[in-house]
Amino acid sequence: MDPVQQIKLGMELFRAGRTRELAECIRKLKASDPVAGAVLEVSVLAFRFQSPEAIRKGTRLLSAVAGRPELAGPLFNSLGTAYSIMGEIETSENYFLRYLEASEAIGDEEGVFRARMNLFHSKFCRGEYDSLYREIKEALRRGTLLDDYYARYLLALLEVIRGEPERVLRTLDSIKHPPDKRFYYFGSLEIRGLAMRLMGRFDEAMDSYRKSVEGMVSLGTAYAAFPCAKALELSRLSGLPSPPSDLVKVCIGLANKGSWGERAAAVAISAFLAADDWESARLLLEAAEGYRRAYHLFEAFTSGLTAAHIAWRSDNPIFLKALRFLAPLAPIYRGFGKDPLLGGFLADVYPLLTRDSKNTEEHSIRAYLIGDMRVLVEGKEVAFRTWRRKKAVKALVYLLLSPKHRLPKDHLFYLLWPKRRYDERSREGLYAAIYTIRKNIGKPDLLTARHDFYQLEDVWTDLDELESLVRRAEATNEPSEKEALLRRARELAKDELLPEIIDDRYVEEYRQYYNRLRERLTGYG
Repeated sequence: MDPVQQIKLGMELFRAGRTRELAECIRKLKASDPVAGAVLEVSVLAFRFQSPEAIRKGTRLLSAVAGRPELAGPLFNSLGTAYSIMGEIETSENYFLRYLEASEAIGDEEGVFRARMNLFHSKFCRGEYDSLYREIKEALRRGTLLDDYYARYLLALLEVIRGEPERVLRTLDSIKHPPDKRFYYFGSLEIRGLAMRLMGRFDEAMDSYRKSVEGMVSLGTAYAAFPCAKALELSRLSGLPSPPSDLVKVCIGLANKGSWGERAAAVAISAFLAADDWESARLLLEAAEGYRRAYHLFEAFTSGLTAAHIAWRSDNPIFLKALRFLAPLAPIYRGFGKDPLLGGFLADVYPLLTRDSKNTEEHSIRAYLIGDMRVLVEGKEVAFRTWRRKKAVKALVYLLLSPKHRLPKDHLFYLLWPKRRYDERSREGLYAAIYTIRKNIGKPDLLTARHDFYQLEDVWTDLDELESLVRRAEATNEPSEKEALLRRARELAKDELLPEIIDDRYVEEYRQYYNRLRERLTGYG
């Protein structure tokens, strides 16, 4: 059995929960081929959700697999998965692209297929719906996918977002659900519920949501909270009876053991259970922010919109905050204007949402990362040359680059000290770097510790702005609006990203992402 087959065997043992046999498989593979054994170990770490450790070990293997594309592919896939789990979609996409290239180089059809599905998922998470829709439709038309199951599942979601419920139902009816895809079968019931809601068939929507919740609960997955929150939202807005309270409690219990997205869904459930409209609106906006951090943008938008609606109805001042939250998302969810429950409200507030609700100067932290780096806090420029700890400067740069400007504590540690072990004693260096940042930016509360990660608050960066402009330009069908957005984007993208920082792998990952944004701009002529 060659090393690649042994890696596949190891992952089969992992999925089957045969831990002793897996440990023996890793031991034997390391003895016969140390690099292949290490690649398998990284793969297991990634799919155990031990992302920082997988990244630390995996990046140290990159040079070792340079001449072995059969091992490079699985390693790139594992690194992409690890970054994706942490919400670093831009960096994960870099590795999935490399996985695709490595698989194509050796004629690995299964690897090519998996890489393409991962790239589809990355686009969906970033809200690049129009380009993803065209790409999936073309792939299905040409019949170039080994398995079109997940592509059709994504297509149905995209048709919901486009406001095309009849097409959603046709796409769902075309999917043949194999026995080993029970999660996606129950997920398709959730999508069917969304389509029924858009068609005004609320009883059927509630029935689909309920079946989805029951199915997810039977699998023991924390994702059950997602359709549960949608069912409770429908109940709150339409007056239909809500799902049984015992079922809702089970969903909350599962969600609180899940990731950021599932925890956000638990907050949304609590919001819909709250009798007081003010409390409900507050919790819904909190859930929307949690969804956005977890890259569940559709749920972020719908929760934010419902929060705004309830706040408006109850004269809650959180209404304006909800509008500011919705502003960057509104252009890519125009199809939701057809929703019979909130579509009219969305049409009424849409002119407010498409304005620049919060200009650059109103953010506490403004960071210019394209061209010469400049960071301003409350209008005052940060003087990095006076910082004694250079690791603190790097840590701030990493936080400014990262999605939503947050990083898990252990991942930030490994970025700064990749060869050291993350333990109680070594954390002192990380604490010192964080202290230095807080001291020098002048407002310690702008760098918070939340659960197991550090978060910069109230941040604007030119890289974020560029991404938003490109996404909005791709979403609009109005030529003059598209050209205005593209003009602003091109003006931002004239220089290189952080040119003063060299030989830094993390910065280089974002440089690759920035260059892809520039290529998309070039495609518009």
